[in-house]
Amino acid sequence: MSKDNPTKEPDHGTSATKVRSAASAANSLIQMGLLVVIFLVANFAAAKWYLSRDFSPNEIHTLSETTQKVIASIDSETRIIAAFSETSPDFARITELTERFDDVGGNTITAEVLDPVRNPNRAREISTNFKHEFHRNAVLIVKNGSLREIPEEDLFLLERDQSGQWVRGAFIGEDAITSALLSLQRAKQPVLYILTGKGAWPRTNQGTGADILATLINQRQGVAVRELSLKDVDAIPDDASALILVNARYDFTGRELGLVRKFFEERKGGLITLLNPTESLPNFEAFLRLYGVNVGHLPVVTRTQQVGGNDLTVYDVPVEFLAGAEWTDSFLNVDTVFPGRSCFLQVDEGTDELLRRKIQVASLALSPGDYWAESRPDVTPAELTPGEDIPGPLSLAAMVEKGNVDDARLRVRSSRMVVIANPHLLDPPTLNQANVDFLFSAISWTMNEELTVGITPATPSLFRLQMKEGSQATLSWVVCGLLPATTLILGFLVFQRRRA
Repeated sequence: MSKDNPTKEPDHGTSATKVRSAASAANSLIQMGLLVVIFLVANFAAAKWYLSRDFSPNEIHTLSETTQKVIASIDSETRIIAAFSETSPDFARITELTERFDDVGGNTITAEVLDPVRNPNRAREISTNFKHEFHRNAVLIVKNGSLREIPEEDLFLLERDQSGQWVRGAFIGEDAITSALLSLQRAKQPVLYILTGKGAWPRTNQGTGADILATLINQRQGVAVRELSLKDVDAIPDDASALILVNARYDFTGRELGLVRKFFEERKGGLITLLNPTESLPNFEAFLRLYGVNVGHLPVVTRTQQVGGNDLTVYDVPVEFLAGAEWTDSFLNVDTVFPGRSCFLQVDEGTDELLRRKIQVASLALSPGDYWAESRPDVTPAELTPGEDIPGPLSLAAMVEKGNVDDARLRVRSSRMVVIANPHLLDPPTLNQANVDFLFSAISWTMNEELTVGITPATPSLFRLQMKEGSQATLSWVVCGLLPATTLILGFLVFQRRRA
């Protein structure tokens, strides 16, 4: 190769760089465009098809099992109107609650939120159609041309403060709306009669279980509660759906037992008994034995060690609910404790005599295996004595059904009874939702009201996080300063790396 005619190097300069830059820019624009399209499509799809999950304690943002069954039973179009001012402090939660009913109700239930002041035309339309005047915040239930009003104050429990004054307590909006839906769906309101004259309910500084029963079962399940003394009547009232006897200390006479048995067997009425564990009622217990339930009056106890002291006798009994009865399925994984003293039951399941009389009896709840029936309750601390005490597990609740037909399509009403060997399930100091749900489900089952059997709405609780002043300042600095700064620095580093 001659020095006078050197080979010319190919030109890889400016034109090649421009081509690469243009390709990179086009690629970036295409990627950004695709990201925008994916973002829009994803949001559109998520708005129409989505799954929701409630991670709150007790699933307070999800309609309860009872409410969902009531909604599923509604057979005609129903409208829920939350007539609330937007300035009300309860407006947001009422809006959320009505939206949940609308979501679960499908085509049967529609819900709307109405501020009568800001939407006067809609308010006048409702006033004209249903002759209703908007004087206060309320929830309106409209079905088959009739309107039911739930005032704002009925959406909250009344509780006593430290000075003894009644104040607005927990929000029970779902209970109130479900109860109103039930009342519109039913042909008549069920009535539960408390049998009086046999001994008082356990009384505490916060009241009695009768107060809790009358308030909650009416608000949650639309059941009216009244009192009845058998010595003053010749027959159980015609409107009675069920009778409840709690903590009885005095036995029944033959005439009184005749009234109860006629109500149970001939009228197919329900009977719920919360036994006094220390009192013997020979006549009433003989009545229970007719249906396969034998009452043992020995207390159910266990023994536990305390730190730095002597052993203690424990009377509060953790219970395990049993499978078998369809209405108890909701409680199979529920943990609860029967507070105070409990006795035990011996249940004659599947005997030939009971089967011949078309009586089905089954145990509903068992104590743990390390509990026993103590034959010497005065000895402290309790000690299991083989041959004298009865070892666990022991039955603490039983159900009886007479005249049941296996084919549910026939809808034959049967006689139903639930016996619970503890009178303290509704005592205010030890009240818990699991025991309330179990007892109310038992009452509903004995009334042949399967719609209200199950877990009822959880009562929302308010939890406050107490922080010292220094901790609050640190938290504010982390949230308002450190986290944004960290995000900015990471973004800058990514930018520099991509630029290089």
